[in-house]
Amino acid sequence: MSPTDEQLRTALATDPIAAVARLADSGMFAEYVVYERPGEWIFAGDALGSVALDTDRLCITWRGETRTNSWTGRPAEVIGAALEELRTLEPDAGYYGAYGWLAFESCAYGLGLREQLDGRTPLAHLIVPRIEVRIDESGARLHGGTPSEQDAILRLIAEPQDADVRTEAPLDIY
Repeated sequence: MSPTDEQLRTALATDPIAAVARLADSGMFAEYVVYERPGEWIFAGDALGSVALDTDRLCITWRGETRTNSWTGRPAEVIGAALEELRTLEPDAGYYGAYGWLAFESCAYGLGLREQLDGRTPLAHLIVPRIEVRIDESGARLHGGTPSEQDAILRLIAEPQDADVRTEAPLDIY
């Protein structure tokens, strides 16, 4: 569900890891998710919408409007219904993807161990990105964004491979 249904394709010879690292480090995106799968890296940036689930609440956000409800049932079913609800908010959008994480604690529901979870335990957080970039050995495919954003993304992806890429950063773990 990006602002545009158009897809921009470009043939580039680039290191996918370095390319997604440059996108993440660019400061262009307030929120992003990076996925790796065999032969492809996916960068999903800036949330049009999101689904956040904890043991007590379901929060659905679309274009800045958030609705929070209590929920019952199984986390996967609740998340699926919430994502389908997001799809109905902008039914003419031809492209739709959601990226994020599902916590191991969500398995407690299927095992009958819900009572073992403390307080408002986070169970899932997914975003529907405004911009999605898929990079593989044949090049990059972009969904969403404005023409100027697409140009900036392509410039970042095409930077020489010897450009400095941040390799480590401090991480606070609580």
